[in-house]
Amino acid sequence: MSKSLALRALLLGVLVTICGCQTVPPAPVASGPLPLVPMPVAIERGTGHFELAAGSALIAAGEGATATARYFSDLVERTRGVRLSMRTDADANADGAIVFQLQP
Repeated sequence: MSKSLALRALLLGVLVTICGCQTVPPAPVASGPLPLVPMPVAIERGTGHFELAAGSALIAAGEGATATARYFSDLVERTRGVRLSMRTDADANADGAIVFQLQP
C-alpha cells in the first residue's frame, strides 16, 4: 500500500471515529418518571428549560450536603468542562441555583 493511500485510510478512520463520538441530547421527558439518579424526594415540573453553564450556582444547604454538591460539581467539570460556583446556605434564595439539601 502506498504512503498516500495509507494516510488517506488513516484520516478516514479518524474522521469516522470522531463523527461516531458525537452525542445527541436526549429528548425532554414530557410525562412519567424522570431519568434521575438518585431520585429527588420532590420534583416540581414547570415550563421552559434549565441551562447549566459556567458559573451556575450550586448551593450546599447544610454541612452534610457539601460533599454531595462538591462531588456533583467535580463530575460536571470533569465530564462537561463546565465549572460551577459553590455557595453556602446563606445564599439559599439565589435565583436559578441548584440546591443540595439532605433531608432525614
